[in-house]
Amino acid sequence: MKDSSTTVGGVLVNVRVLVGKLLAGVYAVLALACLLPALSLLAAPGDLAGSSLIAVTFFAALGGWFGYLARRRWRSDAGGLLQPADLHDPSLREFFSSVAGVSRSNADGSDRQALIRAKCRAGGALTLVREPGNAHDANAIAVMCSGSQIGYLHAELAEKYAKRIDSGEIEMTAEVKEVTGGTTVKPTYGVNVLVRVRIDPP
Repeated sequence: MKDSSTTVGGVLVNVRVLVGKLLAGVYAVLALACLLPALSLLAAPGDLAGSSLIAVTFFAALGGWFGYLARRRWRSDAGGLLQPADLHDPSLREFFSSVAGVSRSNADGSDRQALIRAKCRAGGALTLVREPGNAHDANAIAVMCSGSQIGYLHAELAEKYAKRIDSGEIEMTAEVKEVTGGTTVKPTYGVNVLVRVRIDPP
């Protein structure tokens, strides 16, 4: 059985992806729907209604362009939002995700919930460690906080990136964005993370 779990953070990320796609599609359809009628009215420059429609077309096309840019910036990536991390460094990408398996115990008997409570803080650095010998998933990528394992990247992400890590094509780092839970309503701790992917690292 693969070590994975679903958290509220992952669900919210997917909702944001769907909303971004929907808005980009709406803008694009509006621009295309107004384009042809506006072109046909260019032959009648004295037509006030035609001029107004041309103006509407311009703004619709502008909206479509921004929708297109938004769609390129926020791309779905197996439960995360993949986006340029630095406009001056196209080899660096980043996405948000949650850590899987946070409620399990480690092989040495240590409790991941206790480790998260004691060690994980927003902004703290995390280490991603490949586990090619993992009996449950040869693609497994462990998430370590201050030398202790707090879980894994989700299986879908591990499947996508494991072989690229092994081949040296990419390098992955991560940091804690938010520690969730620890309340009466939701006692189980969770960790939302920002993962950075550097393509063709030096």
